[in-house]
Amino acid sequence: MKIIKYITNKIRNKPKTDLKILKTIYNIYFNEYELKGYKNYMPIDINFVAKKLNINADLLFGQLYYHLDYKYRYKSENNSDVHLFANTIGKEKHCINFPYMTSIISILKNENKTIKISSMFISLCSFIVSIMK
Repeated sequence: MKIIKYITNKIRNKPKTDLKILKTIYNIYFNEYELKGYKNYMPIDINFVAKKLNINADLLFGQLYYHLDYKYRYKSENNSDVHLFANTIGKEKHCINFPYMTSIISILKNENKTIKISSMFISLCSFIVSIMK
């Protein structure tokens, strides 16, 4: 029984990729984003998303707030900060910049595709060299 609990804990607390987190948020909230007519930022339920990802809610918050927002934050033309994730926007808590997030998902998917193609090419070259020997 202890072994099963240990393995389950290891799987549960395995860090999720940026792409996995953002795609999960997108899949959960896309319909709500369209139905409620949010402009940019919309609130998300960190605990619910964490359960869907099978990770700790505090770790998810940390990854969104300290890592992803820092990584993708930029200055707009009027010199104000544009955030991917904000702890509070007005009265709303834990808000994601939904349109910006969809752009980041596209970029990350494209990067993953490029890496996979490069890896396959290198593997193919290695295979050909090994056959030629």
